[in-house]
Amino acid sequence: PVTSWTDKQITCGVPPGASGVVPVKVTTGAGTSNGIDFSVVPWLDHLEPASGTAGSSFALCGSGFGPAQGKSFVVIGGRRAECGSWKDDQVTCTVPGGLSRVVQVSITTEGGASRQLSFGIVPRIDRIDPNAGVVGSAVSITGASFGPEKGVSSVSFGDTAATEYASWADGKVVVRVPPGVSGAIKVTVTTEGGMSNAVDFRVIPLVSALDPTSGTVSTAVKVSGTGFGRAQGSAYVTFGTTKVTEYASWSDSQVVCGVPPGAGGRTSVRVTTAGGTSAPAAFRVVPSVTSVVPGSGAVGDAVTIEGSAFVQGNSFVSFGSVRASRYVSWSYGRVVCIVPPGVSGVSSVRVTTSGGASNAVDFSVIPTITRMDQYAAEIGARLTITGTAFGDSQGSSQVA
Repeated sequence: PVTSWTDKQITCGVPPGASGVVPVKVTTGAGTSNGIDFSVVPWLDHLEPASGTAGSSFALCGSGFGPAQGKSFVVIGGRRAECGSWKDDQVTCTVPGGLSRVVQVSITTEGGASRQLSFGIVPRIDRIDPNAGVVGSAVSITGASFGPEKGVSSVSFGDTAATEYASWADGKVVVRVPPGVSGAIKVTVTTEGGMSNAVDFRVIPLVSALDPTSGTVSTAVKVSGTGFGRAQGSAYVTFGTTKVTEYASWSDSQVVCGVPPGAGGRTSVRVTTAGGTSAPAAFRVVPSVTSVVPGSGAVGDAVTIEGSAFVQGNSFVSFGSVRASRYVSWSYGRVVCIVPPGVSGVSSVRVTTSGGASNAVDFSVIPTITRMDQYAAEIGARLTITGTAFGDSQGSSQVA
């Protein structure tokens, strides 16, 4: 529009649709003046969107771009962008590779160069190798637009920022899984250009120590390590194939639980979370004897031993130092065996498995006479008595 007009001066606005270098002329009723070249500088109003990854499309919105590209071009981060559609008020381009963080975008026509607007180059993760690991393990993140150096950029595992970086390059970052993360999480790279796409990663729990390393059923065990999770949730501990049912506490670095019924012998303790199952840690489940019935008996009598963790294999029952050789039955909580020859007096009964030897329970071995060399004789005659459980020496024993 024309804002003022005198015989010697006209003030007007550059009309919409003008672009490049155009002649300015004044036309009156007497005719049209000579033309003087005028450069229409393109106006860059905004970018849609104002950020994107390499290879993505974005639009420059404004005016004075011209109806066709011709010799005009768009510069982003010092590089000419490949343009698709070109209209006077909008140009669509592709973000070139090799850029990172925040860059400047401008459009240049024959009329000149527009102002510059900021555009965020969003990093892109293509692959994580490996896609699972324990806290402290190295992870390679491959992608684009990470930037030539770390600067203020960061890698996050879930909501936890990594603190240890082995290397940082525009297409690859090597980082260590930070403490405090657990389960199935998302990994992202954040630069000044924005946050990348999120890629799945599993934090595998790590058992570093058990205290104690052996114990009977129900013994409290401290399982120390990393990646257990702040709360138990669906996570659990196993002794062999048996899941723990009693937990005293659960934190990311320590679980206190009881040895579960059903576990026995030399076994492996593992922690399982949404991130996976830990490597095994060795534990010995020591058998426990709660009762011996009857509490006394002769050699050859059947004895029932009750308790827990009586796993089979090379397990055995001993009366003192003498192993039982005959068994009626054997199960996890009960063993029925025969009192073996060679035991006498008050003997300690134990069950021994690959997990160790149980506590001792006293058993009284009643002596048995099987025969005498004579059944009638005068006073003072020598009498030989044969039987079992008389003891290796007389001690306080007597014949009556």
